Amino acid sequence: MVGSCIADCAIFSTQTERSFVPPLGKDIKNTLVDNLDNEIAFCQTNQEDADILSKCIGERTLEKTSRTVSRQYNGFSTSRSYQEKEEPFLKPHVLRNLKKRRHGSECVIRHCEKGYQRTVLPFTRFTTKMTGPTPSAGITANGQPYDPAVTEKLKAAGAASPPLPAFITP
Repeated sequence: MVGSCIADCAIFSTQTERSFVPPLGKDIKNTLVDNLDNEIAFCQTNQEDADILSKCIGERTLEKTSRTVSRQYNGFSTSRSYQEKEEPFLKPHVLRNLKKRRHGSECVIRHCEKGYQRTVLPFTRFTTKMTGPTPSAGITANGQPYDPAVTEKLKAAGAASPPLPAFITP
């Protein structure tokens, strides 16, 4: 018997998981998010999303040691205490401070077989075009579009001060 497999791929891109709630409803959103295999998370925009992602990544148990030394009349006395503490692998404030680097963006990748990994995702030709603000066309101080030909005509006509361009980057 020969088995067949249909390879389907759907990409859901959103700023936050909460963006799925209005169109889908909370129950369907939870089912959808639970069934996603791979995930790429960039800098989290708010504390609630950072907390959710931090909990999804998981926690580790750390053993904290404290040592107390006291001086007594016959010498020193030392006591140690051990305490286990659950701490997330990536704290929410770290997820909110993922940066954009010169060669890529810091992100957390969840792979269905390899788990979570913090890495830098390099820019591609497509994403390089969207990495920074692009200057819009020049405008004058009055908000009119700047045209060098009009400036030359005004100078030739004897205008005192032709309008100068002001470039605005969004």
